[in-house]
Parts: sequence; structure tokens; C-alpha cells
Amino acid sequence: MADRSTRLLRFAVFAAAFDTFLLAPMLVSIATDTGTTLTAAAGMASAYLLAYGVMQPVWSVVSDRIGRGAVVRWGLLGAAVTGVLCAAASSLGPLVLGRLLAGGAVAAVMPTSITYVGDTFPVERRQGAIADLNASYAAGSAMGTLAGGAAAAYAGWRVGFLGSAVLAGVLAVVLARLPHCPGAGRGGLRHRIRAVLGTPWALAIIGLALVEGAALLGFLGFLAPALVTAGHRPGIAGLVVAAYGGAVLLWTRVVKQWAVRLPPAALIAIGATMLVAGYGSAALSPGVAGVLAASILVGGAMAFMHSMLQVWATEVVPAARALVVALFVGALFLGSATAMRVFAPLAGHGAFRQLFAVPALLAVPMGLAAVVGRHRTYRR
Repeated sequence: MADRSTRLLRFAVFAAAFDTFLLAPMLVSIATDTGTTLTAAAGMASAYLLAYGVMQPVWSVVSDRIGRGAVVRWGLLGAAVTGVLCAAASSLGPLVLGRLLAGGAVAAVMPTSITYVGDTFPVERRQGAIADLNASYAAGSAMGTLAGGAAAAYAGWRVGFLGSAVLAGVLAVVLARLPHCPGAGRGGLRHRIRAVLGTPWALAIIGLALVEGAALLGFLGFLAPALVTAGHRPGIAGLVVAAYGGAVLLWTRVVKQWAVRLPPAALIAIGATMLVAGYGSAALSPGVAGVLAASILVGGAMAFMHSMLQVWATEVVPAARALVVALFVGALFLGSATAMRVFAPLAGHGAFRQLFAVPALLAVPMGLAAVVGRHRTYRR
């Protein structure tokens, strides 16, 4: 049952990533069509990430009551509906609202899938299963980036949103075959909250996720706009940044092999180093070469560092796994939304060198804290 579940969940995660990464290559095109600035259009991405983060505790409670699979399907259905709403929007305001609702819906998919794996896989197989989910997320992010760039360049951004809606709607139906995984039930929520609040390392990993979200994901959405602002076509920008998804896929295979020999803290250190080098490359040269290097290296950071933090989140408080994962992912995307909102004016002024220097610097203390924390808590 576990292997079948993983295959179905990987499709769901692919669709969630497709929707998340679709927007960035279309931002400049949307800003032009709606008569707004890139800074204003970036508000769609901030709204999406904010809703994604805020909805995590809500979906955690719902999944404990109605089951993990049902929540994943409801999230996909919501993504389908909001995709149609965005495609039909005639101005920036409805688009921001549509992406806000989309972020809240898609928020149900990846974290609940991770919790599903934590509930159904033994510890010795959990890292591999989560790595497979991350690989599917990476594939979805690559295809979403490519589709967004192609839509902006050749068909119009509305087609991009419609494509995402169709994909999510179809998979919402397909996942009716997902084996049922019951949640923790109605009772005990206060007990789970107390368990999380009473576990210092749970609070630490949630704090790390907040900073990681800002450093890793918060600036990823600016890579494609950096190229488009420099005069490159959206299709080319999408193609270059899509290397991120391909890199996560390839690096994930490496992680699965190295995880047998290296402790998680060492893998986190490798990922943090790649994050510094990746955004450092974009800061030094925010053209095609620098952005391509950033896409590949930040993809490595996702595979090495983020996957290890995900596994840590499933282990730190087993009795409150869904809640910890939800708070972990919520903090991740709240950090992303905050970084995108705060630093969007730099993108609006074309100051991409200064923009990408921020996550390169931020990744240093965050990486050190993550390495030390995981080293102290890891038990073979």
C-alpha cells in the first residue's frame, strides 16, 4: 500500500509545484497587460506564499479529523477552481485575490503528503519516500516554470492558469484511489499543541524553517524577472530557471546515495554551502550565466538541506507529527512571503545584484544553526 500511495502522492505534489512555480515567468507579462509595475505584480506571489503559510495549521487540524488523503484531494480541487478564477481576472486586484485563495488551497497538498508518509512509512524508509516526493515537486517546479515562460511568450498568461487548473482538477479525481490514512481524530489538539510548545527542538526547527523560507524560496521567484528585466524573452527566462527543478531531481538522487554514508548534519552543511554559492553567483552576475548557476545550486540546497530538515520535522514530536509539519511548512512560506514582499522594491528598481546578495548572506548563520542543531539531535 505504501508504494502505491507514494506514486499517487507524487502526482499530487507535482501539480502543487506546477501551480506554485507557474507565476514567476509570467509576472512581467501580467504587469504589462494590467498596466501595473513589477513590484505591484509581485504582490500576487506574496499573497500566494502568505496564504500557503497561514493555512498550514488549519489543514493540519482538518487532516487529523477527515484523513490525509481527503485533504490532499480538497487542496487540488481548490487549486483547479482558483486557476479558473485567475484566468478570468481582468485586473490586478482579482488576480491577487485569486492567487491568495490558490495559495491557501495548494497549502494542503505537500505538507499533508509528508505527514502521510510519516504516518505510513517506517523510519528507515521515510527519508527515501520524502526524497521521492521532493523529486516530484522538483519536476513540477521545472514544468511549471517552463509552462509559465511559454505561456507568457506565446499564448498569454491566462492559458498558463487554465493549464494548471486542468491538471489539478484531473488529479483531484485520480486521487480518489489513494488509500485512506486516518488522522489523529478530533481529540487531543491541545495536548499536541502543548507537546510542540514544550519541545525546544520543535520550536527550533520551526524557527529555522522561517529563515530558510526567506533565504531559499523567498528570492527564487526573482530569478526569472531578473532575466526578463534585462531584456531576455520570458520563454528563455523560464527555460533557464527551470534548471532549478531539473537540478533538484538530479541532486535528490545524489542525496539518496550519500544519506547512507553521511549524517544529516553533513548533508545540511553541503546544502547550505550550495545556497550561499548559488545566490552569490546571481549577485555577482545577474545575467543568464549567473541565474543558471543559481538555479542549479539552489536546487542542490533544496535537495541536500531542505529534505534533511523535512525529515527532522517528522521525527521531533511523533505524537504531534501533522502539527509540527504544518507549522514547519507554514513558517517556511511565511518567511518566503515576507522576503518577497520586503525586497520586491529592489526588483522593481532593477537592483538585482543587491537583491541576491541578501539570501547569500542570510544562508550563512541559518546553515550553521541547522548543522549544529541536527548534529545534537541525530540518533542512528
